[in-house]
Amino acid sequence: MHLGVNLIYLTPFFPAGSMHRYEASTFDHVDPALGGDDALASLVSAAHERGIRVIGGITLNRTGVHHDWFAKASADPGAIERGFYFFDEAQPDGYVAWHGVRTLPKLDHRSTGLRERFYDGADSVIARYLGAPFGLDGWRVDCANATARFGDHDANHDVAHLTRSTMNADDWLVAEHCCDSGDDLDGTGWHGVMSYQWFTRPLWAWLKDPGPLSLMSAVELIDLDGCGLVESMRHLSSNVPWQAQQASMTLLDSHDTARFRTAVGGDRVRHLVALAALFTMPGVPMLFAGVEVGCEGGSIDTTRVPFPWDRLGEMERDGDGKFLNDLRTLIELRRRSVALQHGSMRWLDATEHSVSFVRESATETMLVHLVRRPCESRTFTADEVGIIEHPDADDWRVAEFGEVDLLESRLASRGEPTTIVLPGTPGAYLVSCARR
Repeated sequence: MHLGVNLIYLTPFFPAGSMHRYEASTFDHVDPALGGDDALASLVSAAHERGIRVIGGITLNRTGVHHDWFAKASADPGAIERGFYFFDEAQPDGYVAWHGVRTLPKLDHRSTGLRERFYDGADSVIARYLGAPFGLDGWRVDCANATARFGDHDANHDVAHLTRSTMNADDWLVAEHCCDSGDDLDGTGWHGVMSYQWFTRPLWAWLKDPGPLSLMSAVELIDLDGCGLVESMRHLSSNVPWQAQQASMTLLDSHDTARFRTAVGGDRVRHLVALAALFTMPGVPMLFAGVEVGCEGGSIDTTRVPFPWDRLGEMERDGDGKFLNDLRTLIELRRRSVALQHGSMRWLDATEHSVSFVRESATETMLVHLVRRPCESRTFTADEVGIIEHPDADDWRVAEFGEVDLLESRLASRGEPTTIVLPGTPGAYLVSCARR
């Protein structure tokens, strides 16, 4: 099945005792259960042949309690690895653990030996998997906001800067960050973050079924109308540099959340509205495997399941075939639109049930109109949209997503003043114009 994606993000592939592998026992090789080093090298090579980049997942914040570094540190107080961790007799078992989870000892990044072995320089773990024979194209760093932070100690910027300095110039370094990330994005470290704060949470709060709902544990979302969505997105992204916003991973859901399809009560149209936002707003759109076949799940336990390959054959029977085709079309629109990839972002309008914005580049304007529930139509003039020259009718194209089929249609007759009327029918409407 071809979707049109051009990057794969892998969760950790190192040996560990769990399926998610966030408690690595070594960074020296790929887990044999996944095929070992040869399998990773083969996967990346095959992806590159198809024009697809691959980034790995790693945690710089901690290791597993069975990691070879921790074993040496525990057995010998004089070992260099002793300085890799926070040993404290006042702590349970004599060491600091992430969130008190005893199987996850926290790393102490004041250790020069740890930095050199893990992420600083050509001989580090980070560098090894970026080079031959693996050839990864970057890293997503788990729990990056807590990395190198404990008590009064904060070396987070140092870790981010050294990791980025070790990587190749065109590699991507993205940080898991669930809170306000503005202070951590100074341009010298993480290229961007996972934008839960300014993208995922507001969009869930606008499109989810009414009532309390948790995106992640201990994070309960309120209900937002369209005006609240715009205000939240503006406010929560206001201290994030534009370059970092564009390099951040935008997402509807992940292996750490419930499935978005479940949050909207199985509503395909609202799910498509969210996907339209994902592929038209600034950032790097990320799809959690399974979205293309309408996977559901109300918790991380029900979302972290194998991909349901049998669902592909069932999609036409239950009506999701159009959903898959619309998703492919959105991906293709994103890939061929300069405005959506690199253009500026300007909010145009918001009502209770609709929001409208414009993405603009030097050569293209893209008007995006998102409707969650039936409402009044909205009318915009070319001046409001920001068209420098009124185009001929043949220059305009509109793509509609929702209960209607994908189509292209004229918006005005040749020579008439250009007025754009967008419907209040639930769905997403993308209007593009080449600027001359």
